Amino acid sequence: MDTFGDWSKSKEFMKKSPTFAKKPMGKYIDVEKVLVAREQGLSANEIHERAYAGEYEPDTLMDPKKML
Repeated sequence: MDTFGDWSKSKEFMKKSPTFAKKPMGKYIDVEKVLVAREQGLSANEIHERAYAGEYEPDTLMDPKKML
């Protein structure tokens, strides 16, 4: 999901971010955890950073092959 809201910012992140280069598919998140963070007043940018840091990972591992 594009959380930048601006394609030029998204492209810049994809081209230059060491975080993106290390894990271009991003992280799986537990949407309920993200919803709680949003309800607590965190901005989309704060949630994005915390999600990449692993704060909102699901309690069980995701297998993308099983999601198809």
